Amino acid sequence: MKTIMFHRFNDCKNNSTGQGSFSPSRLKEYIESIGKDNFFNIEDIINLRKKSIIPDGKILLTFDDGLFSQYQSAKPILDDYGIKSIWFIYTKILEKNFDENEILNFFISTYFSSFDEFYRIFESLISPNKINWDSKLFNIYCKEIDSKFNFYTLLDKKFRFLRNKILTEREFRSIVMEIIESRGLKFNELGNKIWIDENMIKEISADGHEVGLHSHTHPYEMKKLAYSEQFLDYKKNYDYLTRICSIRPISVAYPLGSYNYDTLRVMNKLDIRIGFISSRNILKKYKNLGDQLLSLPRIDSSNIK
Repeated sequence: MKTIMFHRFNDCKNNSTGQGSFSPSRLKEYIESIGKDNFFNIEDIINLRKKSIIPDGKILLTFDDGLFSQYQSAKPILDDYGIKSIWFIYTKILEKNFDENEILNFFISTYFSSFDEFYRIFESLISPNKINWDSKLFNIYCKEIDSKFNFYTLLDKKFRFLRNKILTEREFRSIVMEIIESRGLKFNELGNKIWIDENMIKEISADGHEVGLHSHTHPYEMKKLAYSEQFLDYKKNYDYLTRICSIRPISVAYPLGSYNYDTLRVMNKLDIRIGFISSRNILKKYKNLGDQLLSLPRIDSSNIK
């Protein structure tokens, strides 16, 4: 099985909704080039749910984060071809607790000519004593990113390093708010345009797609949390999706590919049978076959031809 991971899609006017935004026409061309019968269909999803059977030679499309652009631009195409997929949705968005990074991506694509233009403003708002681009920690981080993804520029890596490793969540959110408000915009008004709601999630499930776990809060580094914290986060995500879809999730994708052996223990506790990471890099050792099925690699959509 080959698994493709999608995030943002161009909107109905073919405008980008953020970095790496995929066009609907390109998705359609990809399906046509491979042939619709080579993608997961409803029978494959049913077999996956009932028997954890993964069909050989087929392509599984997955969609992370529950973004409205996916629902608006990709789902109609999948439905036209009878293709079924897995939608990995984190659920704090349903509490209007919007993720500042996703809002930032949408904001940058809409209100800046380039990411570089935005980044210059972003770094200027950070205390100089927090920045050291010659540090060993930054060099290690860059190598880690390069081992997973081949499309991030140096400024992308600097931004992610500052966000994930240097700034606290409060500091990062404060900077984001400052930049957004400097353009006369409001954070929550942007958030309302980006994610799907409960009715859309229910529709996706009812139409035969699988809806899977993606955590509740979507932390940057889940693997750094204790087992008990990971369990509570994923359990809340599990309960939300079970209530909305009236069916228990059996799949997971780890936010930003961050997971460890405690995460696998959580999945076994929740009876999650199949799990996906964000790259081809997996843990070095597994205790059993079940753990391997919880650590399946994916190919980022930027790499498909």
